[in-house]
Amino acid sequence: MKRYEKVVTFMAVAVMSLYGYVSFVEYTGSAGMSELMLENVEALAQGEGGNYVCYGSGDIDCHGMKVWVKYEGIR
Repeated sequence: MKRYEKVVTFMAVAVMSLYGYVSFVEYTGSAGMSELMLENVEALAQGEGGNYVCYGSGDIDCHGMKVWVKYEGIR
């Protein structure tokens, strides 16, 4: 009887998951993220600081620190 209960529980969870997925696809119109959402994720992942390296301690301001040399645009 325990095996039967496990199978029934598994099937119930599978059916509910499938129903949720189908409802999501119908609501959003697609299974994946929209192009705008992907662009926003990429923009957030890049950050605002840019590519830079700061060396030593000195008089040049490098994003809140005083450094001797600051290199920007490094890839």
